[in-house]
Amino acid sequence: MADDCQGRGAGTRVFPLVADAVRRFGRKRIILWGGVLADNPRAIRYFELQGFRTVGRTGPGSPGPTARGPST
Repeated sequence: MADDCQGRGAGTRVFPLVADAVRRFGRKRIILWGGVLADNPRAIRYFELQGFRTVGRTGPGSPGPTARGPST
């Protein structure tokens, strides 16, 4: 999310639509393939609240955890 859009509820409004589209395509999981920056606790907390959990990390100097979302 662009810096100037953070904290305005856009992600909270959009995420249910994304999750619904995922279900309609018959998928069961959402994966944040690029991960979340390790020094972005706000984003990490947001995704945790959406049911995501850390399933791994990319290599040394990586941006942060790779997360898998809730089963739909």
